[in-house]
Amino acid sequence: MQKLNINELTNIDYDFSVDGTAAMYLATNPHNNRTGILKQNDCMIGVFGEDRRELLASTILNLCGVPCAEIELCIDDENNDYCFSYNVLKENQEHKSLNYDDNLDSKPNNQEKFEAYFEYLFASILTLPGITKLEYEKIRKRILEIHFMDLIIDHYDRKADNMKIIYDKSTNSYLEPVAYDYGTAFIPNAIQTNGIFRYFNNNDVMEYLINNYLSELKEVITSVRNNLTDEALKQILSKEEYNKIYPNEIYEQIKSRISQMNSILLNEQKETQYEEQKVM
Repeated sequence: MQKLNINELTNIDYDFSVDGTAAMYLATNPHNNRTGILKQNDCMIGVFGEDRRELLASTILNLCGVPCAEIELCIDDENNDYCFSYNVLKENQEHKSLNYDDNLDSKPNNQEKFEAYFEYLFASILTLPGITKLEYEKIRKRILEIHFMDLIIDHYDRKADNMKIIYDKSTNSYLEPVAYDYGTAFIPNAIQTNGIFRYFNNNDVMEYLINNYLSELKEVITSVRNNLTDEALKQILSKEEYNKIYPNEIYEQIKSRISQMNSILLNEQKETQYEEQKVM
């Protein structure tokens, strides 16, 4: 399939407020008239293929029912890689940022630190003017699902500014975040990222989430089990665009995280609770 050349993009807006060091500008793809952000992730953390990793992350999250920005790979005239991250906002929608505890970085790297992180994050949702109980519960659930999938795909760059809540001005309602910004996914040792998980062992955080939020994670756990099968992963990773990002290693990496998830459910005697909640 022929890739989109960045010189084809129209309505380029350099003044548009864009998050992330890899983001370049807002533009329109003339082939489908959809807007998005042009990004060049490669070399941001010294590992090849970040744009392709972002595409792969988007594919896997959407497959598991956690909405993620659609990604299209692009090139320039020198065949350098870029990615076009399609806008997650619809007409009359805007992002609302969550607050981050500025004192968190100075706290000891123990369980209390990521407990405080989630507590502060959830409290931040409640500061949104006029938010309803149902909206809060849906947003909280989505945030937990996004963080859980971060652990499945070894993505450690999650922070408040890349999981923004959506506010719909036409209905005066708050909607769940749509995930985006996955250039550092599938890199287990991505210590140069800024997310909270960089401080901790993957297994420890996954165990904490399963032990404390299983009822809200049961759907995404089921989806991971049903959709990230051996056959499905091999089919996805066999595509040409992933040839250069060590697909066999990524396959083993994801399978290892799924096994880790299953072991935690079994070892913590959560499997019975999971099965009971799944049928409720």
